[in-house]
Amino acid sequence: MMSSDNIAQFRQFLLELPRKYNYKYSKTATLHLRRALYFAFTDSGRFLPQFFGNYPQESIPRSWSQIQALSSVKEDWILHKLHKQHPAHPNVPCAKLFRKNESVYRCLTCGLDDSCGLCEDCFVEDQHIGHEVYISICTRDIGGVCDCGDAEAWVINNDCKHRKTPEVSEDDISQELKDSMFQTLACVVDYLVDILSVSAPQLLTTCSTSTIIDQSNSASLSSEKYGAVDVNSEKYFLVLYNDQSKHYTDAVDRIRIATMKVPEFAEMVAKQCHTTGRAIVLGSDNLEFLIQRKAILDATGLCSCIKSYREFFREEMCGEIINWMRDINMGPVAGNYRVCQKLLCKALCSKWDSGVEPVSDDLLGQFIPGRLQDNKIPIYPTIVGKLAHQTDIYWKSCTDDQTLEVERVWDAPKDICEECDYDPSRSSVNTDPIHGSRLQYLLIFDHRLWKSARVLLHEIYVSLVVSNHVYRSLVTCQYADVYPLIAEIFLVLDREFDWSFMSNLSVQLFTSPSHATMLSKHGEVKKLIAVTYGFLTTGHITFSNPNSSDLVHRKKPSVQLSSLKVRRWNQLFFDVGYILQRSETCDVFFQKDFVMQVCDLITLFNGLPITKRESVEHVEYETNDYPLYFNGVSIIAHFARSVVKCALKLENREKYVKASIFWILEKFILLLDESYLNDDTYNKDNETSDGSASKMLDRVDMCFRNTMGDVEVMGIKRQVLKFRVDRDVVCFLHPLSTYLSYSVEFCDMSDPEELRQIIQEAPKVEIRTSDHNSFTHTKEYHDQCEINRKIVWNIIIDYSLRTIVLLSQIKVGFWVRNGYSARSQYHNYRNLGLREYGFIRDIYLVQCFCVTEADHDTVSATIIERWGLIPWTNELYEDVEIYSTPQTLQFIVEEMLNFFIILFETNDHLLNLTDIEINEQRLIKDIVHYLCFEPLMYTELCSELPDHITNDRRFEYMLNKVADYVLPPGSTTNGRYKLKEEYMNEINPYYVHYTSNKRDDAEKLVRERQLENWKKKFQGEKFNDKLSYQDTYFEPKKIETVQFYQNLNSFTKSVFFLKFLKSTLNFILQNGKRSIQSSEVLINLVLHLIHVCIVNDNDDGFSKMCFTDLDDKLASGVPTEEPQSISGLLYSILSLKNNVKNKTGDSGNVQKTEFEIHQSKIKAIFKDMKVSDGDKEEYLRKSFEGFDPSVILSTIDKELEKEDTQRSDEDSVVLSEFERKKKMAAQRKAKILAAFKRQQSKFIEKNQNIIEDIKDHGHGNHDVDMKDGDEISEDTTFENSDDEGRPGWKFPEESCILCQMPAEGKEDIFGILTYVTDSSEFRNIPFDSKYWVYKAFSADVNLDEEISDPDYKHPRYHHPRYHQLQSAPATKVSLSKCEQYLKKVEKESVIGPGFPGNDSCSVMSHPITTSCGHGMHLSCFKNHLAATQKRVTHFTRTLPEDLTNGEFICPLCKAINNTLVPVLSYSNNISLSKFVERPSNDAWYKPFDNFSKNNIEKVLRSDYQQLVYDELKESSLETIQSRYKSLFFNESGESERFKNFHKRFRKLHEALCYITLSYFKENISTLLAHTIKSVEISLRGVSYDEGYKRLVIYQLSHRDITTLRIWSEYKKYFVMFNVKEEMTTANNEHALSSNASAILSSFNRENDLKSVIDDPMTIIEHYIGLLKLLASKEIFNIGNVDLFELLVSIIPLKCFNFSFNSVLTMCYLVEIFKNAFVLVTKLFTNKSMMLHEADISILDLPPLESITDTQANDATEIFKRLAHCVHNTDALNMNEFTDDTRFGKVFYTMMMKSIAPFLRRCAIWAFVNCSNDIDIVIDDSMNEPDKLCLFLNIDNFGTMLHKVVSKSTYEAEKFKGFIERMKLYSFLNVLTKPSLQIDYPARVELVNLPARMDFFYTEHVYPRITYDLTYDPAVCLFCGKVMELQESVVGFFKVGECNLHYETECINDCGLFLLPKHGSILLLHNGNGSFYDAPYYDQHGELSKDTRQGHPLHLNITKYREFIRNFWLQHNVANYVTRKLESCIDVGGWETL
Repeated sequence: MMSSDNIAQFRQFLLELPRKYNYKYSKTATLHLRRALYFAFTDSGRFLPQFFGNYPQESIPRSWSQIQALSSVKEDWILHKLHKQHPAHPNVPCAKLFRKNESVYRCLTCGLDDSCGLCEDCFVEDQHIGHEVYISICTRDIGGVCDCGDAEAWVINNDCKHRKTPEVSEDDISQELKDSMFQTLACVVDYLVDILSVSAPQLLTTCSTSTIIDQSNSASLSSEKYGAVDVNSEKYFLVLYNDQSKHYTDAVDRIRIATMKVPEFAEMVAKQCHTTGRAIVLGSDNLEFLIQRKAILDATGLCSCIKSYREFFREEMCGEIINWMRDINMGPVAGNYRVCQKLLCKALCSKWDSGVEPVSDDLLGQFIPGRLQDNKIPIYPTIVGKLAHQTDIYWKSCTDDQTLEVERVWDAPKDICEECDYDPSRSSVNTDPIHGSRLQYLLIFDHRLWKSARVLLHEIYVSLVVSNHVYRSLVTCQYADVYPLIAEIFLVLDREFDWSFMSNLSVQLFTSPSHATMLSKHGEVKKLIAVTYGFLTTGHITFSNPNSSDLVHRKKPSVQLSSLKVRRWNQLFFDVGYILQRSETCDVFFQKDFVMQVCDLITLFNGLPITKRESVEHVEYETNDYPLYFNGVSIIAHFARSVVKCALKLENREKYVKASIFWILEKFILLLDESYLNDDTYNKDNETSDGSASKMLDRVDMCFRNTMGDVEVMGIKRQVLKFRVDRDVVCFLHPLSTYLSYSVEFCDMSDPEELRQIIQEAPKVEIRTSDHNSFTHTKEYHDQCEINRKIVWNIIIDYSLRTIVLLSQIKVGFWVRNGYSARSQYHNYRNLGLREYGFIRDIYLVQCFCVTEADHDTVSATIIERWGLIPWTNELYEDVEIYSTPQTLQFIVEEMLNFFIILFETNDHLLNLTDIEINEQRLIKDIVHYLCFEPLMYTELCSELPDHITNDRRFEYMLNKVADYVLPPGSTTNGRYKLKEEYMNEINPYYVHYTSNKRDDAEKLVRERQLENWKKKFQGEKFNDKLSYQDTYFEPKKIETVQFYQNLNSFTKSVFFLKFLKSTLNFILQNGKRSIQSSEVLINLVLHLIHVCIVNDNDDGFSKMCFTDLDDKLASGVPTEEPQSISGLLYSILSLKNNVKNKTGDSGNVQKTEFEIHQSKIKAIFKDMKVSDGDKEEYLRKSFEGFDPSVILSTIDKELEKEDTQRSDEDSVVLSEFERKKKMAAQRKAKILAAFKRQQSKFIEKNQNIIEDIKDHGHGNHDVDMKDGDEISEDTTFENSDDEGRPGWKFPEESCILCQMPAEGKEDIFGILTYVTDSSEFRNIPFDSKYWVYKAFSADVNLDEEISDPDYKHPRYHHPRYHQLQSAPATKVSLSKCEQYLKKVEKESVIGPGFPGNDSCSVMSHPITTSCGHGMHLSCFKNHLAATQKRVTHFTRTLPEDLTNGEFICPLCKAINNTLVPVLSYSNNISLSKFVERPSNDAWYKPFDNFSKNNIEKVLRSDYQQLVYDELKESSLETIQSRYKSLFFNESGESERFKNFHKRFRKLHEALCYITLSYFKENISTLLAHTIKSVEISLRGVSYDEGYKRLVIYQLSHRDITTLRIWSEYKKYFVMFNVKEEMTTANNEHALSSNASAILSSFNRENDLKSVIDDPMTIIEHYIGLLKLLASKEIFNIGNVDLFELLVSIIPLKCFNFSFNSVLTMCYLVEIFKNAFVLVTKLFTNKSMMLHEADISILDLPPLESITDTQANDATEIFKRLAHCVHNTDALNMNEFTDDTRFGKVFYTMMMKSIAPFLRRCAIWAFVNCSNDIDIVIDDSMNEPDKLCLFLNIDNFGTMLHKVVSKSTYEAEKFKGFIERMKLYSFLNVLTKPSLQIDYPARVELVNLPARMDFFYTEHVYPRITYDLTYDPAVCLFCGKVMELQESVVGFFKVGECNLHYETECINDCGLFLLPKHGSILLLHNGNGSFYDAPYYDQHGELSKDTRQGHPLHLNITKYREFIRNFWLQHNVANYVTRKLESCIDVGGWETL
């Protein structure tokens, strides 16, 4: 039985907690509160162990006394540790909340519509085979929810595995626990409402000391309910709230001024306010002081308030309670997933049990919107000063039929209503305040919370309350009851409207079909429309008296501009739209009161904003209000369409929609009558004083003062509406016409007569006089009213015509004086958002007019008159007074012709298609007509189309349907879409949305394709070659329509229309008044219009009228000799070609050229005329003398006719079968020869230049003989003049980039710019990390193989955003155990795992050098440095170079440098084959035996220094430039030139030492060795260029080769220079003994490899000592010797019989020893890798395939021998492990992979020293180490290993000595961790990135990090650590987390951070930085710059690897940052990039 005082004790705890903590909220208070919540939740702790069984028993409280005593809390008391919602949802909807950047899967096949989505966990690909699946990314901070399990959301139900998750049955849970859970939830929700109901001071605009104190005291909780007296605090906080309108920096400034504290404090407060939504600014007991500080904040509009400590503490408690409520619903409670959700819903839907006293308005001193009335909720807020009766709205309920009275009762479950004490009988128009549920109060008080609390509470609303189907309908009822007040708060009061629940909650509640039906039946739609109407007209939510009888003739209200400026008002229309779209009961939407209500709402925007043409002066002031109206009309039009679309759900929709049309017409009549009567009160200067837009001008727009008038053509008169678009007031926007047009379209009428009948039955209404209180029945008014009724339809249509004419006039520049606003309105209406709701609807209404108007001449006359072209039609071209210039007149005529074409060919809405079919057809047309010209990238295509097209959910699906995606070449990602061939025939050059230029391009394209098709069709015909472009034409297609629109083109047979065409043709033919050339567009349009009319001439009437004379008696009193019919004029144009043959002059030539292009079109018109050929010829013969019938025949028709004649002649002669075949063969042969001749001619013409060169020069002899292996020579340039004839590699021919003189052009040293810096790509295997060990040794041994990822595809085919799953997913390839382990770790890490970057043993930083390749003379270099120093004083900006460290920028390429390296040689002819040649007797080790310590006295002769010097001199003379030989080796030293050279060279060396700081104090060999290592690492996984041998040396770039060789040569000359100095100054009396002793003593020097070459006297001894080191056992000191660095440092002295091969072989052998020993040691150190029972061991590593048993046994033997050197081998049974058959091969593989990097570096070093003349045959099937051994002339790995384990070999003896030394080291325990390292033998890369960007958020950020809407992550690409961008670190002023991380935590020379939110990579270097595009691309292979598109972004692994290599591994980060900063002129620094 539940404890009786559990809730009482808990309430008392909530009351007293603030006082116990002295009203200061802290982390400890949070823990105590959470513990108390769970203690009460589990019935005073009885069931607490079931929730926290893993907590220590001493941490579990046993009584309320422990809770009240606030005993220490050690646990966090969080039930579900992960911040991510548990995916399991057994038998309930998932309702997972979509957060920003998470993926949403939408199946358009299964879903009810495109708003239904699935989360990543619930989407099962196998269940959507063959479906249209659409993947989008949530772009809102709080999106919708996953609809998995919601039966109403899916047409096809699909169950995911998470719905079948087992759970504890609800019946198995103790009822006592459930009762305690419910009562606790009810208690905490009551507490939330109690606190929020009295928490209103942030809404106060003014405050005083008394007001604050009174309000704070009144906020006390009831002692009766909470069991104690509520004691208030005497201190107060000044609290700042976020309002989403003020700038962050402005807030910081005001906070700093208000607090008078340091800027860091102000930034901290502003940051907290921005993050959580509020922050404490100050705290004090001095209220006057706080009020003064508050005034400072309020001065700039910041939202702040003063709260007592108690209030603030309680509000923080509320925030934590909300967090606790979220915690208990993140997963199962007591093993059940539903019980807690159900209880929480019940608690929320039950009535609020108040624990506070009502707050009085008098107490606060002012009105607070959204306040309660005696703790009751007012449904409609009463706004002071606003008159509710202003609204002209129909407030009655849905019907007056008493039989439907029951529908006013909510259709909610009665048992749930009774359980929650809810009255379902409440009417939708009941305005009495209610005592609502806890949920209703929380919704009302939501705006009083702060951002972080609101976000958590909204998540509870959406994911829990809405997803519970038991309470969902009740939640909907309660939400609808208080919707007006919620809307008022949302629109007017909410300071953080982006975090409002309204958008999400409305979607979830109103989109359910059952709920939408329930709402529509209850009359809620009418209420929502009334709410919207009231806000638009008054700026507030108002309510009208439903019993008012004077609804029709009340003063017309107007829309408030202030309302439109509230950009969130469209939410009201969205909510109405949701109900309209999903409601299954739609008849109520077509009843009169509802239709009239909709009309009233739409009329608010009808005719706004008005405009009038400025004909004299330019407009001085352009209003910026028109975007508000355009945006509003777009929403209104969409709403009107949604209303009419409901008719599609009705069985007898024609009946309902006809009635709706009738009432819409009635509304039009009321508006027209009202405008007519108020016309006398019109005053153009009248403007309203309030914020509403003036409707006086709108009455001019709606009236017809310039009423009906007659127009006459050829004596035929018609009465039309007289209106001048250029003079009268006009407007683009008429949404009421849009409403009418949709009603007509969806009515499904089959006969136009039905619409005529509705129009004729328009009601007669009595109209009032200007005295609104009386009526008149005078005959004059009644007659005028009758006229209005009869022509109302024409007036409605005339608005559409006016708009179309207005568009045309603006387009031709007729409204240019009206400024940019007119052009902008045109663009918006014609091409952008209003295109479908405005322009297309205008076209449709005119089409309806053409169908319904019985008199065809009236149609034509109305259209022509509206354009003002009646005089033009009468051929009175000079009398068209509207358009003053001939050019404007011609442009207008062209626009009118184009309008007629559009009128006929725009048939999307004339086919009675469904809404989806119309949309698809529109999308296809748009895509086809903009993709037909050339393949386009996706962004290029989108830039051509309006946003509403590209944002359509089906746009990409239709794009994939009509176009093929062409993959890009190479690694580029910008693929293109190419239109499919079958859709090329759909191109219409006269497409409605084409511009003139596009139309011309499209017609050219169509005609070229037609010519190409003709050539194919008539291939083999004799006339094929005669066909040309001029013979082609565009043939229009027959327009398809349904029966209702069959008579659309009937008016084309009218006299007005025909006369207009005839007048236009006559205008074209007139001469002397204008240039014929300017009529090109006019000719094209009129011919195509005639052709369209003929093709669609159903009854042949138009074709016959074309042969009827149209003699205009008005233009001329007597008949003219010119042709008076359309056909006659067309024939005149055809015959004009022949007439101009005899003319001379330019005029005739122009005529011929211009008309000739249209000949084919006119001939096609004659051909398609539905008149017999005899009648055509007869008429034309009568009209034209010398008529030639062939003139009207096309070329094809002529030739076919001619061939028919020839065939008939040939058929008359009977040929034998033999003659016939012979003739056919001859013809075929002639065709083949002719085709061959044409191809030959084209080839000669194309390659004429090459042929001429061959003729002039012949084949010639090449100076360079290319051989195999000489591929690198393509990187070289011409030889230097000093070195002509010298074979080998040539240094690039350079010139100084400053003086432009060649390198040898001055008597000055020439050098190459280089950059010496630290680099951190050097990695050792981190044996402490199992993942990286297996990653290293599971990689391919061939590091020169291109990286291939079988799982990767181009983003287009990897994860298309919108695709159709055609088949089941392919069977997954089985992975090895090692691969499975690596995949598992990578999946768990999401990003990474990162390489251990903070371990100096795993990641090392060494100096390397790079070069941009540009050179300078030494003197020019000095001048450049001086200029660089001066630049600092001249410019104030961020400098990319660090001048204090000697950095400078290359003046040519802007690369960063700090060194100038002299170039003393221009060629290298050292033979590589000789350089790596093996000793003849294979005794490579003999020099080392002779050079041992015992034989040193014999080896070193007394003249050894001279021998070494001579050898070094000879080596230098081989490569040094000729001009430096005498300067370098002038023994006398007497030459002045020699002295100057030595002086310069030494100064340059000193400068190098200064600029590079410590680097040049070390051995140059160290720098060179590390540079080679760096180059080798960058070449791993790089592909070979085609034609090159597969060796690493052929992957080297020209820049790397040049840099390495220049440094190598410089090292040689530098050594030689110092040796020469030594020999010159040395004492000749040095004895051999003293020298020998010096050498021997140097052998024992530590760090000899790092010795400094400062003393030239020790240089020779140094290099001899290195050889001795290599020969001695000291080489086994594996911790202190880098063998490759030693190899680079050693000079193989031939005078002592050393060769490069012998030195290399010794280093190679010792490297094998070292690697093997380290592997053995590490394996025993990390025993988990040696255990069989481990999840994975080294035996699971993949071995090489070609390992023999002998090699495996050799590897095992080596392992066993070395194992005895390790002390801790006893812990393992070694034999059990080594006896495994896999072990030998695995260990052999590990050793070979370890040696591979060393061999690659050795090959590069050998290649750098020589020219490439080696010619070896390499088997590509060999592994890379063996190929390198073959190249280097050393034993391959297997052979060397066998020699090591063999007996009586030098290698075996050496190995024996190595083992002895290792045993000694192991015994002495001197082998530390840094000494036991192996170079990382695989590709060196940055961290692994997720395949999709949204995976980073779904699987990494949200599960691990508390959801923070402002969180901006930055991911370190080295270690994978996630930090916050732009977040300052505590204790480091102005240092962000990213800078601090890369400078102090990661061992890296630069910073590389992925910024997921920004789609970029942040690059940091030396305090500067820049940004680079992230390697994430959308499904179109493009960078997604606009996150609003919601495209999923996929990792392009190719681009990512290119970035790694090109930027990081090739050390271009510094160069990229430098170039970016150099190109930026912003002095604000790199952060502003």
